[in-house]
Order: sequence, then C-alpha cells, then structure tokens
Amino acid sequence: MNKFYSLFFIFFSIFFTACNPTTSLEHFSNNPVDAYSVQYTKKRDILFNKELKAMLFATYLNKISTKYNTNEVYSFVIGVQYVNNEDDELIKSVTLNGKKPLSFINLKKESKLLKNISLKNNWAKYYLVDFTKDKDDESNKLNLDFSHSTWGKALISFPK
Repeated sequence: MNKFYSLFFIFFSIFFTACNPTTSLEHFSNNPVDAYSVQYTKKRDILFNKELKAMLFATYLNKISTKYNTNEVYSFVIGVQYVNNEDDELIKSVTLNGKKPLSFINLKKESKLLKNISLKNNWAKYYLVDFTKDKDDESNKLNLDFSHSTWGKALISFPK
C-alpha cells in the first residue's frame, strides 16, 4: 500500500509541476527590460590593502534595449560609488577593449534609463557611456577596463 501512495504522490507532483505556465521573467511586471537588465549587469569592487575603495556597476545596454542596439556604438550605464567621495579618476579612465569612450553623459537619479535598471546602488553616480564599434575587432568579449593610479585596475567583461 505504501508503494501505491508513493507512486500516487510522485505522479501528482510531476503533473502539477509540469502544468505550471509561469516563468521567472513573468515576475518582472514593471518592464521586460528589467529582467534583461539583471542578466547584463555586473559589479566589481576595488580593494586596496584589503580595504574597499570603490564599487563599479556596469549594464550593457545593447543587449537589453532595441533603442541602444545599433551597429555604430556599444552603450553602457556605468555606476561608480567611492567609499570616501574620491575624485572621478576611475570613470575618466574607462576603456573598452583598449579604446577610449566616444561620449559620457552624467545621468540624474530621476533618469528613465536608471529606472529601468533593477540592480543599482542609490549612492553611486551613474553615466551613459558610448564606445565606437570596431568592425575589425574579432574578439567575443567586451572588456571594460577601469584603472586608478593608486588602487590598480578592475575589469568587467560582457559577451558581444
């Protein structure tokens, strides 16, 4: 009799699990961009002498919004939070695969673009940073490189 109940329980468990139509993306009810922004957002910490100096956040926009998916530029929202309100040396030094940015736009906290990014830090300064697409570049990665004269480097990579 125990085998019968066990089989009955397993059958109904599989049946009800298989009939469930929801996916994890349905939980992002505000905007479908929210779900993809989580997937294409990365964070790095910059440590110096085992002490946190800055936190970097980068969201690759070309993969999450058709507005930014162009053949001319790679677009990122980059956030920087300094622990002790340091200068902006990290954001000024950013390169993509060794190339300097095409443009920097300082984003306000109320920006629509920031509202669509679900993983963000309220204390960070955010920038919209564009880089020219290099048609000769055959690498499969986009490497955002941040460097500081004292703290060293941080690398954030995204697949193309």
